[in-house]
Amino acid sequence: MPPLLRNIIRSFPLQLLLLHLRKNLMLLLWWMIFTLTVLGFIAPDLGAQYLFLDPEYLGRTGFWSFLLMGLAFGFYVMSWNLSTYLLLANKFEFLACLARPFLKWCINNALLPLAIFFTYLVSLYRFYGVNGNWSQLLAAWGGLLVGLVLSLILYMLYFYLTNRDVYYYTGHRPIAPNRVVLEPFGRQRGLMLAERRQRENPYNVKTYLGGKLRPHLVRSVAHYDRSTLEAVFRQNHWNALFLQFGTIFFLVILGLLIDQPVFQFPAGCSILVLLSLLTFFVGVIHYWFSEWRFVILTVFLIGINWVTSLDTFKRSNYAYGISYDQSPVTYSDENLLKIATDTDRVRQDSLATIELLNNWRKKQSSECPQFTLVCTSGGGLSAAYWSTRVMAELEKATNGELWQQTALMTGASGGMLGMAYLRELHQPENREMLYSDEHYRGVSSDLLNPIAFSIVSNDIFLPFTEVKIGDETYLRDRAYNFERQFIKNTAGLMDLPLSAYREAERKAELPLMILTPAIVNDGRLLAISAQNISYLMTSPVGRLTSTELSPDFVDLGSLLGYEQRDSLRFTTALRMNATYPYILPFVQLPTQPVVRIMDAGYRDNYGVLTAARFLQNFAPWIEANTCGVTMVQISAFKQRYGARQDEENPEGLIESLFGPVGLANNFFNVQSFEQDNTLAYLYDLLGQDNFHLFRFNYLPRDEAPLRAAISFHMTEAERRELSEAMSRKEHQEEVQRLSRFLGIEGRK
Repeated sequence: MPPLLRNIIRSFPLQLLLLHLRKNLMLLLWWMIFTLTVLGFIAPDLGAQYLFLDPEYLGRTGFWSFLLMGLAFGFYVMSWNLSTYLLLANKFEFLACLARPFLKWCINNALLPLAIFFTYLVSLYRFYGVNGNWSQLLAAWGGLLVGLVLSLILYMLYFYLTNRDVYYYTGHRPIAPNRVVLEPFGRQRGLMLAERRQRENPYNVKTYLGGKLRPHLVRSVAHYDRSTLEAVFRQNHWNALFLQFGTIFFLVILGLLIDQPVFQFPAGCSILVLLSLLTFFVGVIHYWFSEWRFVILTVFLIGINWVTSLDTFKRSNYAYGISYDQSPVTYSDENLLKIATDTDRVRQDSLATIELLNNWRKKQSSECPQFTLVCTSGGGLSAAYWSTRVMAELEKATNGELWQQTALMTGASGGMLGMAYLRELHQPENREMLYSDEHYRGVSSDLLNPIAFSIVSNDIFLPFTEVKIGDETYLRDRAYNFERQFIKNTAGLMDLPLSAYREAERKAELPLMILTPAIVNDGRLLAISAQNISYLMTSPVGRLTSTELSPDFVDLGSLLGYEQRDSLRFTTALRMNATYPYILPFVQLPTQPVVRIMDAGYRDNYGVLTAARFLQNFAPWIEANTCGVTMVQISAFKQRYGARQDEENPEGLIESLFGPVGLANNFFNVQSFEQDNTLAYLYDLLGQDNFHLFRFNYLPRDEAPLRAAISFHMTEAERRELSEAMSRKEHQEEVQRLSRFLGIEGRK
C-alpha cells in the first residue's frame, strides 16, 4: 500500500469516522434524520424540509432567522463532539499529552458535521438559487455561517479557559514523547512495548490534524503515568457534562420567557436543539452505564411511562373554558343512545335550527334560493390559505351573493381555521381586513415555531407550569402556545367563548359552523357548535325504527351540558378540530372513562359526512323552501388514485410481510372513496336536479419544483404557488360554471 494512502487510512479523522460507524449508530441516526429531512426524503408532504430551508423568526425569513439556525447547528455539532468525546476519547491516550485536547478532538471529528453542513448549503442553493433568489440565498448562507462560527467560538472559549491537559498535572512537556524507556530486554521488552502501544493507540492511528489543520505524527505516551492521563480525560469529561447541564438550565429560562416573541425561535432551531439533547442523553447513558446502557435505557423509559401515568405526575391537555372540577360525565354506548333517541330534545333542537334556517331564508334576495354549504378539507396553513383564496375568487365572481347564500360550513383542520377567520371578517366591523394582504398574512402566518420551541423548553423541562383562562386553571403546554399565536395572527378577533356566536348564527348574520373532531377512543365524531345539534348524533331512520343504530356523532352540548359547551373557547374548538397527532396533544374531556379528541381528518377530512348528516335531517325543509342544494367543496391535496405496479416492482420475502398493512398507507385514498360514496348518496337523497357540486381541489403539478405542504408553517413560495394555482384553467372554468349557475354572470 502506498505510504500516502496508508497515512490517509490511518489518519485520526478517518479512523474516528469509521469508529462512529461501528459503535455510535444511535448518535449517527440523529444526523441521518436531519440530513434526510433537509433533502426532502422525510415527511416532504408535511413540509418538514421547509423548517430548515425557510425558517421564520419574528414573521420574517432572512439573515437573522438563519443566524439562529447556525447557532443551533453549532450547538448540535458541539453536543456531538462532547458526547463522542465522553465515549471515545480515552481510547486515544495520545490526546491527553496534546495542548487543548478537546480542540484537537473537534478538529479531527469534523468530517461528518462538515459534510452535512455542506449538504445543507447545497440544499439552500437548490431552494433559492435555482429560482434566482440570490439575495435570500446570500442572507441564508451568511446567517448560517456567522451563527455557526459564533457558536463554535463561544464553546471553544469556554473550553480554552476551563479544560486541562497533561501539562497542568506534570508541569512540563516532554521533548521527545515517542521515546519509551523499558528495563527488560530482548523478546520480553518487545512484547511489553507492543502491549503498551496497543493499549494507548488500539486503532493504530498514525497522524492527526493539529490546531493549524496541519498533519502531525502520533507520538507514544507510554512514559506517562496512566493515572495522569485518566485525570486529564476525567476533568475534560466533567467539564463537558457541566456545560451540557448548563445548557439545559438555559433552555428552562427560555421556557419561562416563551411569551415574548423575541424568544420564539424558528421551529427548525428547536428541532436541532432537541436532536442535541437526544445526543447528549444517549452519550451520558452510554458513558455512565457502558455495557448496561440498553438495560438502563429500557428501565428508564418504562419508569417514565409508569411515573407519568400516576395522577400526581399525569399531564393532560384540557379544553380551555370547560370546568374539570365537576363530576365526570358517563361516556358509554348506553348513555349516547339515550341522548340520541331523546325525542323531546331532538325535536326542540330541530325546531331551533329550523328557526335559524327560516331567518336565513328571509335574507335571500331570490324567491327560490340555493341552500349553499361550504365543505373545506384539512391540510394545515396551506388548506387555510387555499380556502380563503378560493372564496375570494368566488365572492368576486358572484358579487358577494355566494356568501349571502351560504348557510352551513363544515370541514377539518386547517381549512376550518381559514373559514373561521373568513367568517369573522365578514362581520361589518371587520370588513376592511377582508381579502386584504393583512387577511392573507394572518391566515397563513407561522404557528409551528411556538409549538416546536414549547416542546423543547416548556413541555420537557417545565411540565407543571400553569395558566389561568377565565376562572379556570390549566397546565401550560404547546397547545396553549398554539392558541395564543393563532389569536395573535388573527388580530384577536376569535378570542371568544363558543356562546358568543349563537345569536349571530341564529339570526343568520353568520353561516352556521359545525366542527367535528374525532374521538380517539371509539372513532365517533364530536359535533361542536354554538347551537344545540343533538339531531346529528344519528340518522333520522335511527330514531324512527325499532332497530338500534349506534350514534356515530356525539353532540358536545348534549354530552357535557350546555353551560359547559357555551364556556368552551372558540379557538380551543378550532384546535381540537386540528389536533394533528404528536404536533398537538390530544384534548381530554371531563368524562368517565376519559375521552380524548384529535383531528377531524381522522374520519371526515372533507366535511362531507357532517354536511350529509345535516341534509338528512332537514331534507323536507330544504325541499319546501329552496330550489336545491349547492355544495362548494374546497380541498387541499385531494388524493390521486392509483395502484402500485407490483409487476414492475416485485416484492421480496421481507417486504411481503408488510403487505397486509398496506391499506394504512392508503388512508387518505380510503377517505376519498368514502367521500365520493357520500356525495353519491346525496344525489340519491335530494335528486340529481336538486344537488349541485362545485369542486376546487388543489393538486400540485407533477412538474412543479415546489409543492405546498401540510404544515402549520408556510413559506412565501408556497403562498405564490397556491395563488397561481387559483388562476389555472380548470379552477377558473369551475368559477365561471358556479357564477352561471347562480345566475350572476348574466346580471353583471
